[in-house]
Amino acid sequence: MFLAKLVNTGSQVFTMGDSQLLARAFLEVTPLSKRQNAASLLNPYEAFPLSPVLLESIICFADILGFSAQSRASLTAGTGDDFLAKINSALSTAYEYVRDNARRQNFVDRYCLKTFTDNAVIGFPEVEVEPEKRAEDLDNSLLICASFQSQLVMHGFLLRGAIAYGKHYMNNDIVFGDALLEAVDLDRHGGAPRLVLSPSAIRYLIKHVPTIDKSKKSSFLELLLHDSDGLPFVDYLNHDLLGPLGDVFIDHAYSHRTAILEGIENCLGNPEAIQKWAWVAGYHNFICRRVMAKESGNLEEDDEDGLAWTSDKMIELEECVISPVQGIQLVEKFRIVTIDSLRELEQIKFCL
Repeated sequence: MFLAKLVNTGSQVFTMGDSQLLARAFLEVTPLSKRQNAASLLNPYEAFPLSPVLLESIICFADILGFSAQSRASLTAGTGDDFLAKINSALSTAYEYVRDNARRQNFVDRYCLKTFTDNAVIGFPEVEVEPEKRAEDLDNSLLICASFQSQLVMHGFLLRGAIAYGKHYMNNDIVFGDALLEAVDLDRHGGAPRLVLSPSAIRYLIKHVPTIDKSKKSSFLELLLHDSDGLPFVDYLNHDLLGPLGDVFIDHAYSHRTAILEGIENCLGNPEAIQKWAWVAGYHNFICRRVMAKESGNLEEDDEDGLAWTSDKMIELEECVISPVQGIQLVEKFRIVTIDSLRELEQIKFCL
């Protein structure tokens, strides 16, 4: 039985003064089956004795862009129920998609996702001791952020925010910690609809690079891209759209294209909103062209996955490329993330 005031795991003794070690000890000595039967199943921050306590965490804070404006417009037009159904469907689908990915990665009890008004927060407490397992948790954390963002985009909602690392706690009533404050400060500067890495997140990623299994096809570096301003952000299309080859991939590419074009159409007359969707269109095109370039062998040496595409699929993918929007040139100047490119940013203070 886990004791709230003192935990002895053999070679180490953990006391109340170190909540992080207590959390790790609880994870180690409490079977998953028992934790799943608890009321705190879906929130690891509440699963441990002594809660509430701040735990070192990876967190993602994001704004659902246009939520307030669309809410006001629908309420004014008397279509509030329709908009409510739309956002409810989008969030429900996104939650289920995230849960499915978490189940596949045996990660169901390791994160907490909360939305309130037009904001979303995802917290991932660091409870693993072994470096390799921490690296796997990092990979899974980025996958969940990518999954959540992807599904909301498919339903017509853009996300903008940041991923940070630091002290954090969250439950149904409160979200608190320095990691959250850092992510919120970055988001206040506005900008493109992307989830960027904060300085604390970059330092954390660099720390765990040596523990990544190089034999794996996917690692956190493959879930990131540098934007034209140099900032690294979550590349959700790499995971969601550029996964398994075949009809499913093509269907997702077309669905993403359709969501972008509908998003642009729905905000005609709003240049600021169109610019945000234009950024997504440029990002979409970059991913499509990147895959086509892989077929023709025009990618960098360390970026080749040996993808084999039929001519029919190449044609379909080329059809997914989006033309310039409302006279706005689509920017496609993105580049892959490497450990060296992250180190260049490690000491730089930046904003979105």
